[in-house]
This record gives sequence, C-alpha cells and structure tokens, in this order.
Amino acid sequence: MKRYRLFAVASALLLLCSLTGCSFSGADADSAELSSYNEPNLPRCDIEAYKAKIEDLRQNWLKSNQEEAIGQTVQELLDAVDEAYALYAHAEIDYYSDWTKDALSDYRSRTYEDMCVVSEMTGWAIVNGERKSAYPALFAPYLPDGNLDYYRLHNLQRIMFYSRQSAADSALLLDDYYDVAYDDSVDPDETDLACAGLYLDILKETSPSDYDYEAFERDYTPEDVSALYSELLETVYPLFVRLAAYFAETDPALPEQTDALQFLREHAEKLSPEIGESADKLFSEHLYTAAKGEDCYDGSFTISLGKEQSALMYLYLDGSFTDVSSVTHEFGHFHSDWRDETPVFLQKNCIDIAEAQSQSMEMLFTHFYGDLMDAETAKRAELWAVFNLLDAVISGFAIGMFEAKIMEDPEQYEAKDVVQCYADTCTAVGVSPALYQVTHLYEQPGYYVSYGVSALPALQIYTMMQDDFDAAVAQYGKISEISSVSGEYRIQSAMQACGMQNYFESGTVSVLADALDAHISALLDE
Repeated sequence: MKRYRLFAVASALLLLCSLTGCSFSGADADSAELSSYNEPNLPRCDIEAYKAKIEDLRQNWLKSNQEEAIGQTVQELLDAVDEAYALYAHAEIDYYSDWTKDALSDYRSRTYEDMCVVSEMTGWAIVNGERKSAYPALFAPYLPDGNLDYYRLHNLQRIMFYSRQSAADSALLLDDYYDVAYDDSVDPDETDLACAGLYLDILKETSPSDYDYEAFERDYTPEDVSALYSELLETVYPLFVRLAAYFAETDPALPEQTDALQFLREHAEKLSPEIGESADKLFSEHLYTAAKGEDCYDGSFTISLGKEQSALMYLYLDGSFTDVSSVTHEFGHFHSDWRDETPVFLQKNCIDIAEAQSQSMEMLFTHFYGDLMDAETAKRAELWAVFNLLDAVISGFAIGMFEAKIMEDPEQYEAKDVVQCYADTCTAVGVSPALYQVTHLYEQPGYYVSYGVSALPALQIYTMMQDDFDAAVAQYGKISEISSVSGEYRIQSAMQACGMQNYFESGTVSVLADALDAHISALLDE
C-alpha cells in the first residue's frame, strides 16, 4: 500500500524528510526513540511566521520590479508545505509504530492540523496572487485544481480556521473507526454494523469530489470498471476459484521464519543495477521502520520524500514468509518514489500507476523463491503469490463496485444496507476481509479499485517472466521510471508509453487469463 491523503488544495503524498529535532526510526522502532515525544519543545510549524510571510508577499505583489523576490517567496511557500508534511509524516510513522502512547497520538493530531493549514494557506496565496497581483504569470503554474472561488471568496484567516476545523473533524472520524475496528471484545457482526455506520458518516462529511475517479487521476470511469469486471468474472475469476480450492486443501507449508529484509538485500541487485541502487539507499540510510508486536499498525505503507529524493517504508513484520510479499511490495514503491522530485503541493496521485509498480516488483522477486526453500515448496510459494495477485484483481474490482454503489448517494443507505451490499457484492465472490477490516474504505474512500486495475500489469509482467525473465525486468524498468505523482500520466497512457497492454480493451484480459492458466497448470503439474 502506498500511503495517500487527499486535501482541498491537491491530492498529495505525505512527504518525509530529515529535520533537526525530529525522531527518526531506523531499522527497528524502539522505546527509546518513541519516548522522545514525551519531551517538551517538539517541532511544530510556525504558523504565525508563515502567515507573516504571506502578508509580506501581499504587500510586494502590487509593487513594481518584484519579480525575483516574488519568485523566491513562491518557492518558499512550496518548501513550507513540504516541511509541514515532513513533520506530520514523522509523527505518523512513530505513532503507527506504537499507538498506545497518548503523547504520540496528540502530537500526530497537532502536526496533521498544521499540515492542512499550511497547505490551504499556500493555496490561498497562489490563487489570490494569480488573480490580484501584478505578476500573475509567477503564480499561474502552481494553481491548484478544484474550486478556486473557495480561496477567492474567503480571507486568509477564514481559510486557516476552516482548514484546521476540517482536519480535526476528519481525524476524529478515523479515530472512531480504529477504536471500533480493533476492539476484539465485540462480535465481528456488530463491528461490521458499527463500522458501516462510520463509513457512511465519513462519506457524508466528505465532498463527493474528494473520492470520485477524477480525484484519483484515473483515465477510466465506473462504467469502464463495470464492463471490465464482467469480463474478469468470465476469464480470471475461474483461476482465482481454482487456486482458492487448491489452497483450501493444500497447506502452502511456507517457511515459518523468514528474514524478508535480508532476502531483499541479497537479491535486489540481481534484478538490475538500478534496483540494486535503491536497495543500497534503503539500507545504508535506514529508510524503513520495521514494526512488531500488537501495539502498532499491522499494515505496511511507503511515504515519498518528494524533492528530498528519498522515501520511507513502514513495515509490519511478524517473521513469517508473508513478510516477503510486504517488503517486496513496498520496495516497489520505494524504488520509484525516491527518485521523484515533484513537490508535494504539485503532486497529482495516480494510485493505479503506483500500485502497478509495487505489485510488479513483488512478482519479480518470486523468481528467487528457490533460494529460500526447496523446489517443491518454492512452487507452492509462487502459486501463493499468484493467488494473492488474482485475489487483488477480484477483491479490487468487487470492492470498487461496492464503493461505487454506496457513493452514488450515501444518504439513501443505513448501516444495515451497507453491510448487505458488501455481502452481495464482495463476500459472494470470495473477498475474504470483512467490511470492518478494509481500512482503505475509511482512510481513503474510492481507493480500493486501484488494487484490481494495477494488478493486471503485474500479472502481465509475471507471464512475461515465464518466457524471458530479462525482458520482463527491462519492461519493469520502464514502468518504474514513470512518475505516479507528476500528473503527466494516468494508468492507460502510462501503459501505452511503456508498451504494455490496455486492459480496458475488450478481449485483452482473456489473452492474459489464457497465459496464466497455462503456467498455473504447469506449476500444478496438471
């Protein structure tokens, strides 16, 4: 999973960079590092100083001969957004590493609000500078997408108030979700019902434009998804059912203990020099947090460092073989992200591209499973990886269809209706997580279908590997070089630029399914 947040100014990746005074988790998050948040004078954005900078800008933008000064100030505004995101990202990483500490939670909430305020203040300055200053051309390249009248009709103080209030409200909704979803003392059916109500609350508190397909930089529509899903049910779904039945009767017997980070360290360079360079950076600069135990977030995500040319991986590891898929998946994000210099304020997140990069990397590493286990077990592990990718396709599209139905008009649904819709749309086709377990629904409404769309390029890379592994790696190199945040590409245009297939064209997934069927049969010795 690549970590995203949506804001009124822009869809922006969280930025993490090294700042003096910020704790930084290295190889393993330990109590000594986390306890630093109990100390006074924790770093915060200086909102008043930032406001004064914008006021100075307003004074200058009507004066003559201020091109150089205004251009420099605009760059400082963009840098300030990066710094605000950085503070929040540090706080979130440490909070997720141990979310039992109230000090971590409080600090995370404060930096989140600061980040939203700075981002919205920058939007106000850019929009009004373009409209009211004598130098509109200096502001125009940075105009945010969306409702520009919002910034034009409100003064700076009002924008600050609205953004802080909105941030506080959204944080409270998510806190409520986590409190309910992780309460093991409650019956799962009751948890499902309670979370369904919270899901409706989140949708009702969010503008529909924040979770529509355009907000996710998609070049396909819900109608396109529906048509492709129908074809997937005929072609790919039988493969998913086949492997589900196989693993229902066959224990994968994967290694009980696996050092996934060491596996990555040893094999990355075998893929390509560029991938090896990314691994060297990851380990030499300790750009990952390996969280363990019950008191931390049990998922994994990657945070881009934007113009700092770096990124951070948060990994939940329990020592099992499944750690390998988590580590290699997030490393796929890291490999592409750390080279991307797009400032946070200007980022336009195409999740489909980002997930295609991570899921494809995950499949490339199946080539080395034989180094971890005997040949027969390696076969089962590879089948398990394929099954999980097929699951990503089916669950991604099924949950996407579910979300599309609910998001059409959340007001018409009650919690029980949401639970029933999820059962009819998702559980009925074998989607295994319960409604309350799909955290993306609550953190990022509208996100999940991207897992299904992006898994299709990964499956194509996997089928290419069977014929020519080096060619598949070279193809992956092209995918990984495309920015998922610059706004230059969306998934269909990105795949066209890479020489990959357009999976929304009728019949394309049928050809892919045939190739997968043949290889699955070979692995099963059928």
